[in-house]
Amino acid sequence: MNEGKAKTVHISMAKRNNVDMALHIAREARQIHGGMGLTGEYPIMRHMMNLESVITQ
Repeated sequence: MNEGKAKTVHISMAKRNNVDMALHIAREARQIHGGMGLTGEYPIMRHMMNLESVITQ
């Protein structure tokens, strides 16, 4: 029935992995930028918030 198509569970696992990796990178960028990573001058916090809003448990 589902041959040749990705199963929902596999899609969810891939999404979770990609969001986790992107969130890790955004957190590292925030650490590198220090206090400037929290300001509106750099979009780091905006990206982190967007990623945290799409993460699924």
